[in-house]
Amino acid sequence: TDPATGLELAQVANLGPVDCLVNNAGVSVAQRGDLLEATPESFDRLLRINLRGPFFLTQQVAAAFLRR
Repeated sequence: TDPATGLELAQVANLGPVDCLVNNAGVSVAQRGDLLEATPESFDRLLRINLRGPFFLTQQVAAAFLRR
């Protein structure tokens, strides 16, 4: 089970179905400082958390909406 599916399943088990989803979280590059100091690894981490996470969580919640 991917993290988004696990999170959605845990939420349903504890609180019932999702009625609204607000993707309101994120991170900055791991290395604080100037944009010129960001590494490829820290930027990849930023993209995984800020883009992939919300996208796949939204995908799971949208599928649950459509099943209802």
